[in-house]
Amino acid sequence: MSDFELPRARVKRRPWNLARIGSRFSDGLAEIEAQREPFAEFWDDHNAAAMREQGPLWVALGDSLAQGIGASRPERGFVPNVVHRLREVSGEPWRVINLAMTGARISHVVDEELSTLHRAGLDPMITTCMIGFNDFIGGTSAASIAGGARTLVELAPHGTLVGRVSTRRFTRRATVLKDAFREGHDSGKITLFDPWDWPDATDVWARDRIHLNDNGHRHLGASVLAAMVAHGAVT
Repeated sequence: MSDFELPRARVKRRPWNLARIGSRFSDGLAEIEAQREPFAEFWDDHNAAAMREQGPLWVALGDSLAQGIGASRPERGFVPNVVHRLREVSGEPWRVINLAMTGARISHVVDEELSTLHRAGLDPMITTCMIGFNDFIGGTSAASIAGGARTLVELAPHGTLVGRVSTRRFTRRATVLKDAFREGHDSGKITLFDPWDWPDATDVWARDRIHLNDNGHRHLGASVLAAMVAHGAVT
C-alpha cells in the first residue's frame, strides 16, 4: 500500500496532429480517437485503486497498445486479460499499474513513465514495455531512437520484458531500436520477447486498421503471459 498519488499523465499533442485531422475524414479513425481520454481515465482510476492494494505487482509501460486502445472497452485490452490470467495461474492477488500513455514515444517512457515508477517507489515483480511505433510514424530520428532506447534499458527494472519491434518498415530506425534492445538483452539487463508470434492473425484489427480489436488483444495477452511464464517472472 502506498500514499503516493500517481499523476494523470497524458502525452501533450499539437492541435494539428495527424490523428485528429484524420478522424475528420474517417469514421474508423474518429471512433478510435474518441477512446483516448475515456481509456486514460479508466486507468487513472484503476491505478489509484491498485496503489492502495497489496499483492504481487506488474507495471506496464508503453503506448496505446497497453492502454487497450482499439478494444471495445478498456477491460478488454490485453493488460486486464493478462492480470486476470495471472491471478488464475498463480492463485495470488496480482495487481497491475499501467503507466502507458496513448501516443507515447520512447522519450515518454524514459522521461515520464519510468520516472513515475521510480518516484512512486514501485517494486514490481514484473515490468513489461512495448514501444517504438509512434517514434517510427512520428519521424523521430534514428539517433534519438537509439539513445532513448539505451537510456530506457539502463533505467528499466532489471529483467523488464521488452517486446520486439514488429514492423518491417522504417528500416533504419527499426534497426537501431532492435540493436539497442538486443544489446540490453545480451547484457542481461532486459529480456526480449516476441509479442506478435500468433497462430492466427485474422480478424485482429480495430476499425482504424492501426490498433488491435478485442480478438487482437486476446492474442497479444496470450503472448505476454507466455513470455512471463517462459522467463520465470511467474510460475
